[in-house]
Amino acid sequence: MQPVDDDVRRMVRRLPGVSDRTLLELVNGLGVARGITADRAEQGVVARLFAQLTGSDHKAQLMTFRALVDGQQALVELSTEAAQRAAVTDLALARVATHLRYTRDLADATALEQRRLADVAEALGEYIRACDERIAVLEQWRASVDLRLAADDVLAGLGSRAKAGHGGVPWPVLAVLMARELAAGVCGRWEAQAGPAFRVRVADVLLAALREVAALPDRGFPLETVLDDGWRALRTGDHRRLLAELLDAGLDPRLALVDRPLTATVALTMELASLPDTARPERPARIALELSRRRTGWVDGGATISGFVKRAVGEQFDLAAQARRRWEGTQR
Repeated sequence: MQPVDDDVRRMVRRLPGVSDRTLLELVNGLGVARGITADRAEQGVVARLFAQLTGSDHKAQLMTFRALVDGQQALVELSTEAAQRAAVTDLALARVATHLRYTRDLADATALEQRRLADVAEALGEYIRACDERIAVLEQWRASVDLRLAADDVLAGLGSRAKAGHGGVPWPVLAVLMARELAAGVCGRWEAQAGPAFRVRVADVLLAALREVAALPDRGFPLETVLDDGWRALRTGDHRRLLAELLDAGLDPRLALVDRPLTATVALTMELASLPDTARPERPARIALELSRRRTGWVDGGATISGFVKRAVGEQFDLAAQARRRWEGTQR
């Protein structure tokens, strides 16, 4: 868009200003003509004849004509100056109109650019939102893959950790403790995404790890007998108390992860077995089994090693998920 040419000095050179000289000459000429005409009208017959004889009348007549001609010339110049003034006024109006048209075109162009910028901003905003959503999806996918890989690594090293941490712990207690460790870590978080199939895999891997470190029954067994044999294999009361505390014995019920029948039976058996000889019942496992049935739910008196491990894994994963939900509820 070309800028408006409004150089006033250039316009003045093209259309010069108007002075009062022309109007003064017109008034003076009319005054001279009026005076001469009045003097001639006052002359008598004799004076007029004398003026004609001397030529003064002709001279006065010429002066009157000259004044009239000068007046006409001044009138023409005045008209010309008036026309020039009108031209200047028209030019000023044209200049204002040109400025207004330029301003309107500039406003229209600015509005158009603003609409274009608004469209670009909207498109850019949509693109950024789409990118953010895509990045969020990719980040969730990456976090999910990292979690799955971490869970796979934990399961891959479960056998070696079971050998390192066995230390003579009875296999029923070891099964519950290892299931709790898996449920509280990345395996528990990944199971919340992967579903029940992963829990089955965890039970199979845990059972294989237990077979590497302990002599497991080949067939079904009475749960009470296995638990009592397990605590009797521990030589000291300190060892029994340590395992009982690891199983949350004596912990605030709101914090203890024992609110499931099998877990409660194992934990209560070790707690009763850790009592002094004078206070310890003869069959801690029988009492623990009956109390657990009354407090937390039914648990069979007989079991298989596979069923025991699957139930231990299921209970610990349920308890860990419940604890995570409680913790997440406190963060809101």
